[in-house]
Amino acid sequence: MKQDDLTRIKHVGLSRMRLFNDIRITTIKQLSEMPLEKLAAIKSIGDHYAKLIKNSVNDYYEGKKEKFTTRRCFCQRDKIHPG
Repeated sequence: MKQDDLTRIKHVGLSRMRLFNDIRITTIKQLSEMPLEKLAAIKSIGDHYAKLIKNSVNDYYEGKKEKFTTRRCFCQRDKIHPG
């Protein structure tokens, strides 16, 4: 699975990924930038799943932020300071 694979987003499987690819949405960033109304207007998505997908994209980015912060904390803690 590629790092920016749309199927990393909850509620986006292969079928929805193909649907997004057909309208030239190929990255999670592009999906995050798509307005909720435009996402909801896609035939097989609608209001309910548009909101779920947008929330999942936000969760995805929050998780990436937490991993970065955690990794950064470990790096700073593990540094050896000359005494």
